[in-house]
Amino acid sequence: MKHTGFIATIIVGAVSLTAFAAAAQGPGAKPYHEMSFQTLDADGNGEITREEMNTHHQARFSETDANGDGALSRAEMIEASVKRAGARADEMIEQFDANLDGLLTQDEMPKQRRSDKMFDRVDKDGNGSISQAEFDQAQTKMKGHKNKKQHSGKN
Repeated sequence: MKHTGFIATIIVGAVSLTAFAAAAQGPGAKPYHEMSFQTLDADGNGEITREEMNTHHQARFSETDANGDGALSRAEMIEASVKRAGARADEMIEQFDANLDGLLTQDEMPKQRRSDKMFDRVDKDGNGSISQAEFDQAQTKMKGHKNKKQHSGKN
């Protein structure tokens, strides 16, 4: 049971972070994948080559490898994650802080539409709640997607 509670917490957290990240882009912003495409398309020719992708990954690794030893420690990975989260928080405050007090109240926070969509996808029978079977099915599906991503890369 402890394991199920932990996984539920992870799923809720992932859904929330996804919703906040999507909302932080705002209605007029380009979708995240377009911004990533432009970043990866280093020569700006409208196509991403394997070399450009590898160069991006190497640069991201080097940026995270604070001591330059060619290996990422737990501390380096946490520090990089905290920096990215801080930058996202700054962007959200800048975009949604209606009264310019440097804080986001519940009323200023973006709506959780994406979270609702995720819930609806997991709630297969549409009864407004997620059963253990629906939860397990969603978890299995997410694990399958993760494994496909890990094993589909070509060197």
